[in-house]
Amino acid sequence: MRQRLWMIGLVTALALAGCSGESESPPGAPEDAAVERPPHVLAEVLAANRLAGKVTLIHFGAAGDDRGDRELDEMLALARTGAIPSLAYLRVEMLPPSPATEAYYRDRDLPFPVVCDAEVRLSHALGVRTAPMFMLVGKYGRVRYRGPLPAASIDSWAGALAAERVDPGGRVPLLGDSDPDGADLLDSTRLPSLDGPVRPLASYAGDRGLVIVFIDTVCPYAAAAAADLRSVGAQLKPLGLPVVAVALDDEDAVRRHYADGVAGVPVLFDDTAGTRFRWQVDSVPLVVYIDAGGRVAYRGPALWNDLGAAIAAGVQVDSAGTGYG
Repeated sequence: MRQRLWMIGLVTALALAGCSGESESPPGAPEDAAVERPPHVLAEVLAANRLAGKVTLIHFGAAGDDRGDRELDEMLALARTGAIPSLAYLRVEMLPPSPATEAYYRDRDLPFPVVCDAEVRLSHALGVRTAPMFMLVGKYGRVRYRGPLPAASIDSWAGALAAERVDPGGRVPLLGDSDPDGADLLDSTRLPSLDGPVRPLASYAGDRGLVIVFIDTVCPYAAAAAADLRSVGAQLKPLGLPVVAVALDDEDAVRRHYADGVAGVPVLFDDTAGTRFRWQVDSVPLVVYIDAGGRVAYRGPALWNDLGAAIAAGVQVDSAGTGYG
């Protein structure tokens, strides 16, 4: 089957530019993802691809991402064997159409639809904050699972959802563990720094995990968060919790803007879409704390006491933060 990338349009791209603080309210926690009515954009995508009324396994990923490629191949194997007759499949490509992405899908000859969400309209509506990610949608269009491929459970879950005769409505519970795998994100994200070689983020982690602060070179709130890191890093380091700054800009811009570095904090950089989409950075500054167990324990703006509360009861950080991002 020749693959065609269908662009989800109709709205302006929810890009990273500037600070992006004026976008619609952020999605709720995973357990709140299935709201009173399924997002219109999801119904639109399912209908356009003849998936309305079907239990559908959706994979969000970017062509050429190693982990995403492996997961797509796992889904492709399921689809080709027809092992789960009650399950339909959909791939959501998070990179814009290009000769490279067209060739990527042409080579794989997927037996299921591929849609392009480079404007992150669908991802934003469904609260997809990290990618690659699987999502299981029931036949009434409600999200019932998000996370890694639930290989041991997908058959029984698909059967149970296919057997539903009434729209459950309201806030339906999610199946299984929907938390993103922070440890895998740290292992799979490899970035260069201003003063060192390419390393996985996991190599920066301490005994209590790692704090990642996403910034750029144009947003004043990102600059304020970067300035705070001298104090924040000094206060968190004795707790066994290092901090790294990830600037989502090209190397030349990052070197010019952060020529003197960020005191005591490594400055990494990446101007590709991969990191932005994998970590779902819709605006900056964005702070993500992954604890020692690989759990995403905090994700939000640079409000340092909120971060401190997520790290441990009683931790106080003497910087107010910007409140933006």
